[in-house]
Amino acid sequence: MIQSLEIATKSFEPEYIDLASKQILACVSPQWKVHEVCFPSRIKKFTLLRSPHIDKKSREQFQIRTQKKTFFLTWSSDLAQNPREIQILLENLKQIPFLGVQVQIQILSQTSL
Repeated sequence: MIQSLEIATKSFEPEYIDLASKQILACVSPQWKVHEVCFPSRIKKFTLLRSPHIDKKSREQFQIRTQKKTFFLTWSSDLAQNPREIQILLENLKQIPFLGVQVQIQILSQTSL
């Protein structure tokens, strides 16, 4: 049985993503294997008319940049037999104040016959 933990982070500011990744890696013990995946920035652009009645050429442009980073934590079968280790990690992650960052945690498992 292969089990892993996926921690996905998302923010509008790259500094917040870097701070959150440092906090997450500080909680992880060396027994875990950590794979970090950084996604390219997603940019949404908007164009608005300054005055909708006259002077259509006068426009403003805005953009929203979204950064994403995902951590895959895998553990050995020894840790899979000890769910307390997983619970401790999740409790430590719950105590961290992630300011300006959306964090999503999933427990993944695969069984092979």
